[in-house]
Amino acid sequence: MLAGYVYMKKYNSKHLTALIIWMAVQGYISIEREEEKTYLNKEEKSIVGEKEYIVKLFESMFSKEDRVMVSNMPTSFVNRITSIVSLVNTQTRSEGYIDKERVNKKGVLSILGIILVGFSLFVLLPILTIYAAVGTGWGLIISGVAMVIVSSKIDIRSIEGNKLYYQLLGLKMYINTAEKHRIEFHNDPKKFRGVFETLLPYAIIFGLEQKWAEEFKDLYKDTQPDWYRGDFNTFTPYLISRSISSLNSGIRTSSTKAYGSSSGYRSSGWSSGGSGFSGGSSGGGGGGSGGSSW
Repeated sequence: MLAGYVYMKKYNSKHLTALIIWMAVQGYISIEREEEKTYLNKEEKSIVGEKEYIVKLFESMFSKEDRVMVSNMPTSFVNRITSIVSLVNTQTRSEGYIDKERVNKKGVLSILGIILVGFSLFVLLPILTIYAAVGTGWGLIISGVAMVIVSSKIDIRSIEGNKLYYQLLGLKMYINTAEKHRIEFHNDPKKFRGVFETLLPYAIIFGLEQKWAEEFKDLYKDTQPDWYRGDFNTFTPYLISRSISSLNSGIRTSSTKAYGSSSGYRSSGWSSGGSGFSGGSSGGGGGGSGGSSW
């Protein structure tokens, strides 16, 4: 979620999807497909010691039962989305990826621009029209719009944040261009799967999960991941990418319940859309550390 925010400079429901998949790969939960429904199961491995927002997400999902349906997440999950997003927001600043001063400047400039446009359009312009000074009113409106546009261009990342951003761009390029035969350990199936599952969360953030799954379409020919239980005769990364679509739909639905609109939580950058997750999925991105962790 932290990496997703630094990359996009806003939140998206697919970041939660990626984190849930990451939890599964780490062994904290398992994903189960039963007929047309997808479930998340709480596993025995303790979540204690992980980052606070990860622990809160885990606890909110399993507040009442150890098995939850993705399309009908518990109320605690819906109610805690705001605080989980806020925790990630705080962490990006405390770890120095987002510049607080730039965020404040961006906010002030945007608000002033909106106020100037509204005040000029609904108050000044009608008055100035009486005195044949319409040009002045439209000039103020254009100035307000310009302020809003300029505020949207302000880079809120710090120097460290931009270092991480360019590392993420490099990872995106790798995921977008990598082919199985280029990976030196392609003869080591166990390590091969590890690479696929480790990078899938980032592929989700970049919107490249289908392409990444295609590169590894023969990976689970004879088996399926320990963290996945499904009724498919053959588990493949392609089915994982399809599953991701449905999970994200469930997350978006819960987000809509939390914020009361399909657009989601805009004030902190929460945005609906992205990938999803339905029948089964594979490892997502939970962290925002540097390139060495990949």
